[in-house]
Amino acid sequence: MNTRRPLALLVALAAVGAAAPLHAAKPGSCRPTFAVSPDPLNVEADSGTLTATWPEVESLAKEASKYSVEVTAHYDAHADVRFTFTAPDGDPGVLDTASFSVGTSALDTTVCTDPPDCTSSETHSATSATVQVKALNPPSKGKEGAQCNPFSAPVTVALGNDFCAVADPPYSGAFTVLADAWADYEIGDLVPVVLDPVLPDTFRILATSNPFIGNSATAYMIVTVDPLTGAATVTGNECFDYGPGFCLDVSGTGSADCSGNVDLTINYGGFTGYALSIRPQ
Repeated sequence: MNTRRPLALLVALAAVGAAAPLHAAKPGSCRPTFAVSPDPLNVEADSGTLTATWPEVESLAKEASKYSVEVTAHYDAHADVRFTFTAPDGDPGVLDTASFSVGTSALDTTVCTDPPDCTSSETHSATSATVQVKALNPPSKGKEGAQCNPFSAPVTVALGNDFCAVADPPYSGAFTVLADAWADYEIGDLVPVVLDPVLPDTFRILATSNPFIGNSATAYMIVTVDPLTGAATVTGNECFDYGPGFCLDVSGTGSADCSGNVDLTINYGGFTGYALSIRPQ
């Protein structure tokens, strides 16, 4: 699990196959006076930061001094992960709003790609997050001393963290082939990737290691990425020459993210729909 967490805020980290539901105190376990939730909760994601704000909780003239912030991160290709943070009251004795912020990169999770040995791994960034907040103080000694303040209503926001402007690194160097349905490469082969020197948010997959085309020294795929969505569009600088009568134009679509995870569907002339996945070495 990725350990890059804000130390002042991190309390616990729990990975779950599907996000576990967050429950308020059981009915009757505390006096209704203390059943105050920090609603309405406002959550925003902007410029790589997730921020939540909510009304401070007061009960029987006692103000909450800290809050539990539950963030369930959602990923495109990985099970949800739940993070638990604490956020202090911003100004004890003054009732206004409390807030919590965390960099969205703190929600990255690392998974092995070759279980059970796990000698290689890849990082997944959250594409959205669900946030709930609970006031931890003032406490109420209900049954078995349980805290009685329920969680706020959950709020889910899109993060878009899997995507960013194409940069060096990671889009420069040798990439490992994870899948090639067209079979120009075997799994584990290396292909060179370089940034396009002219086009923004674009990189090239060079064909110099392709043993099946006659123009491997000059041919390459041009991959242009939308930094807001991660959607990739593929073209070729020239046709891939597989022999007389088989110089095939290359095109395709797919995705590419900040970590260099590239998953494409390539068309070779009239032969369409061939998966090609590569990762930084």
